[in-house]
Amino acid sequence: MSQANHTRHASSSSVGGIAVLPSVYKTAAVDLIEGARSWRIWTVMAWHGLRQRYRRSWLGLAWITLSFALLIGVKMFIFGALSTKDISFFAPYLATGYLVFRLVSNFIIQGAFVFIAAQSWIKAEPLPLSVHLYKLLASTFIQFAYMAIPALIVCIYTNHFHAMVLLYLPLILLVYAINGVWVSAIMGVLCARHRDIRYFVANIMMVLYFMTPILWVPPATGMRAVVANMNPLTHYVEVLRTPLISGTIPWNSMAVVGVCTLFGLVTSFLVFARTRKNVIFWL
Repeated sequence: MSQANHTRHASSSSVGGIAVLPSVYKTAAVDLIEGARSWRIWTVMAWHGLRQRYRRSWLGLAWITLSFALLIGVKMFIFGALSTKDISFFAPYLATGYLVFRLVSNFIIQGAFVFIAAQSWIKAEPLPLSVHLYKLLASTFIQFAYMAIPALIVCIYTNHFHAMVLLYLPLILLVYAINGVWVSAIMGVLCARHRDIRYFVANIMMVLYFMTPILWVPPATGMRAVVANMNPLTHYVEVLRTPLISGTIPWNSMAVVGVCTLFGLVTSFLVFARTRKNVIFWL
């Protein structure tokens, strides 16, 4: 009897190189790995979803670039006049800040719908659940690439483009991608179970937009400086904006983002592992 138990334990101790884990966590890890390996599926799904959104339009995906350019143009015109900073600094400051905020907010807001929007796929196709998380990741980064065009033009035109950012841009994008997966995993599960959360999140993001230094430059001291430093989204913005327009590395923001990333990864994995089998029943 003990030998049989030992055999079963040994056979379940490793699957695909995964370390010894309880079955619920092991299946979740396998789901995430198999989903990543199915990159052809979720990249095609992401492209198809975006093309369907702009189907039969003349500009197609270029509408993403145009709408972002119009938005930052209007914001520069209105808030540039209110800012004490010179427009040559404020314009790239606003453009890059809004660019990163849109990336992060898309992960959060669209993550709330990631499983709800994919319920027909989840109920009909035996795909890893994480495929839909990676699809959202790909779709968000495609939109980010289109939105980055006018932001980079503003930076280059105002002489605030520092090439040093290219040295660790892959690392920054990897960090954003990791955060995008864990945020959408948590939001997707919570909103599949409790539908009211998605409306609450949308309102919270509107508040955080004004609390994050995008339309305003935080002072060195005072309450606004405290609000900016206590807001995690400030640091997610700064890890890309500061080296891009100032040529310096914001080590404090990088430390905050690193801690948030590790905490989010652990938390989301525990949530995803314990709830992934229930998602189909909540849809």
